[in-house]
Amino acid sequence: MTDKKLTVLGIVAIAMVILVGVQSGLQNKMPAAPTGQGYLLQGLSTDAVATILIGVSADQVILTRTGTAFTVVSASDYPAKTDQVNDLLTQCLDIKTLELITSNPANHAEIGVTEDTARYVLRFADADSQQLAGLLISETNPNTGNAYAKLLSSDDVYAIANVPWLYTTAGDYIEKLLLNVDQADIESVTVTTASGDYTLIPGASGEVTVADIPAGVDVDADLAKKVFTALANLRFTEVQTADAQKLDFINTYKCTLKDTTVYTVSIARRAASFFIKCDADFMDKTQVKMQRGVKDTDEELKAKEAKLLANQAADKFDKLHTGWVYELPAFQAENMTKNLSEMLKEKPKLPKPQPEAGTKRTDENHPLKQPSDDISENLAEVEAILEM
Repeated sequence: MTDKKLTVLGIVAIAMVILVGVQSGLQNKMPAAPTGQGYLLQGLSTDAVATILIGVSADQVILTRTGTAFTVVSASDYPAKTDQVNDLLTQCLDIKTLELITSNPANHAEIGVTEDTARYVLRFADADSQQLAGLLISETNPNTGNAYAKLLSSDDVYAIANVPWLYTTAGDYIEKLLLNVDQADIESVTVTTASGDYTLIPGASGEVTVADIPAGVDVDADLAKKVFTALANLRFTEVQTADAQKLDFINTYKCTLKDTTVYTVSIARRAASFFIKCDADFMDKTQVKMQRGVKDTDEELKAKEAKLLANQAADKFDKLHTGWVYELPAFQAENMTKNLSEMLKEKPKLPKPQPEAGTKRTDENHPLKQPSDDISENLAEVEAILEM
């Protein structure tokens, strides 16, 4: 064998080694297709997943990992609900193959496992945007009750068990509940508008009233309660970063709780849309101390624990919502922007007292005096009344 042939064989050998290495790397990256009954996604490490893509084209939802949590890309990277993301991953990993249906790509569209026909299209990528796994899941056949799935890296299609029920819109992965404050926990609510400010407080019988209410007026109890409880089940419809558009936050709604937590909501309006910024502060700044050698009662321990938890909740709320602007449904925002004049009504005038039946009429309760023995006097009085 000549040196030239040996050189060629050496190059071929090196090329084969490189090819085997590349193939091995790809196999390590992509989960292996199941050979029969078993889990569809085998070997996918959730810790390695940095991006999740749900759907295709314009309707695609992209979730990206930031630290230990995920964010929703189309919502300005607003934090995604951790439990919702974990549920998606768990459901995908729980899919089991029952039997191989086909390996012929010509059958995929009919079965419903192409990107155009599948119910779910999912891709999982690592921090370098390299695809770790992808799968297509068909609609459930109403006649057979079966659903089918395949890996993007394989032509094998399987009938599956544990068919997932997945959320497929960006809003599904966002927690839209901002606050849910119980009326019993509220100390006061102060509303500031362009017309001035006022404070609502709970009344002695549980009703809501206006502090320092002007004389001669009553409070519309139903409307006052709506304003007082505006932070109950407060939900937003859209979210954006605080610098996304210029807004004038001229109204303020401040809710003070009995534990000294203060929620402040700043409100702006543009045409028929309402936008808010919100923050929280725990006003009791005294430190919780445990004295050596002094044993606290159960009530004292509970009070200290409640204070610590309330402080932590306010801090967590403030950190989560700082830097974000939320759009609210109009009816919720309007409850936080009522003017005082809308809540007050004039007290009804009491009717003039009428004399009881059988009592003598007097000058004080009737324009006619009691009949006089002097007829001319009575006539003169009647004439005077008629001339009025």
